[in-house]
Order: sequence, then structure tokens, then C-alpha cells
Amino acid sequence: MQKLMLAAEAKEISDTEVLKEITSWIDSEFELMSISSIYEVSEFDVSRRSTKSVKLAAAKSISVAFSVQSDLDAIEFLKRLETKQKTFNELLAHGSIHLYLLFFSDNVFMLPNINLPNPKWLERPDWVLASAELWPKYEHPILEESLEIIARNRKIKVADYFFAQGKELLQSPSAGN
Repeated sequence: MQKLMLAAEAKEISDTEVLKEITSWIDSEFELMSISSIYEVSEFDVSRRSTKSVKLAAAKSISVAFSVQSDLDAIEFLKRLETKQKTFNELLAHGSIHLYLLFFSDNVFMLPNINLPNPKWLERPDWVLASAELWPKYEHPILEESLEIIARNRKIKVADYFFAQGKELLQSPSAGN
């Protein structure tokens, strides 16, 4: 069994129902070990209307990380994520879902179809916080520091990004309806 971490991101979707659906899928397909808190981030899109003005628009997204165990190898796991991401997005009326493989045990892959640890991990405060929450003592295989120390050194404050407790995602998606 390989221990891995993945992240789910819901762009321009403000409620957690779709994250509940993703959690349910992950729990049914793999061995779900733990769930991080849910974090909210704003991404700034810069669009030029003319050479004299720049418009900034904040696109909100919410994300959560999952600690999972699986018998699949990294490439097969990534293929499953990509297939499920496509299925989720086909069902959405607005917004989008993105599923990312962040870490795969302590493996390092630098191939055309897979890069692990995810090279964008350090750029995303929500991923750094969620990862440090789930695996504080895990040593990043390239940076050679624990996730807890990396998060602390980056001076990322949980209060700046916290959205909700992740345990609410364990409730059934249609409970109470």
C-alpha cells in the first residue's frame, strides 16, 4: 500500500456539497485516512482591456487535502483522478473541480506525464497548510524539511485561509435534504 496525498479544489463554487461528493468517491475507491480543514483562496486574474488599464478580478476557490492509501501505482492513480475530475466537471452547471496528486509516498517523479511531489505545491498556501495539517512530520523528498517546518517558515497563517472543518465532508452528500 502506498501512502499519498491529494487535493481537491472547487473553483467558483462557494458551498461544500461538491467536496462532499468527492470525499464520498475517494472513500469508496481508496482507503481514506484523513481529511484536512477546508481552505479558501482568491486567485487574481489579470485581463488587459487596453494598454492604459488593467482589471483585477478575484476568483474564489475552496480546497481540501486527503491522506489516502492505495495499491495503485502513481500513474494509474493519476489516471483515475483525471477521469473522475472530467466526470465531476461534466455534471457541474458552473464552476470547476480540479483533483491534484500532491505526494506519492516519498517518491520523486520528473516525467512528461507526472511530476511528484507536485511542483506547484509550494506556490499554494492552501495546499501547504492542508499538507502540514495532515502530515506534519513528513519530510518533503526534495526540500528535505518537514511539511510543518515548511509551513512555519513560509509564515502562512491558518486564519487567513480557513473556511470550514473538513470533517463536515464525511456527512452524506444529500443528508438533510
